[in-house]
Amino acid sequence: MLFARSVLWLSALSFLAFGIVYLVSPTLWTEPTGMVLDEPAARTDVRAVYGGFQLGVGLFLLWSTRDRERWRSALLLTTLAIGACRLIGIVADNAGTLFHFVGFGIEAGYTVLALAAWRQTRIVASVEVLPSSTVATPLAETPRSD
Repeated sequence: MLFARSVLWLSALSFLAFGIVYLVSPTLWTEPTGMVLDEPAARTDVRAVYGGFQLGVGLFLLWSTRDRERWRSALLLTTLAIGACRLIGIVADNAGTLFHFVGFGIEAGYTVLALAAWRQTRIVASVEVLPSSTVATPLAETPRSD
């Protein structure tokens, strides 16, 4: 279970780092993609959407590390959040730049880790033993009052 929690921590810290960068310096990672943010309103939008979304996901993942019941959902979120959409964009827009391929490679790596951790949590959850206080015991026969 340490593996699953470690993957969540790594994902959370990555999302938080990207969110902070987009919030503080929105053009740092938009310019390599060809997105030009000439207007203040455009930079504000990138701060809000890119920064805010990634900070929100990062905080959700951090929150999820505190309770094993949330791990599986959080691990699935890390696999579906960005990588699949980037791949769709690369194919649909024929936008195969080095920036996109490196980004997708990192996201695919996270996906593999998260799916492996998710699978581990599923296997462990299916073999966990109930605490002794929840094990059913036969009831003593109660005499009938006919």
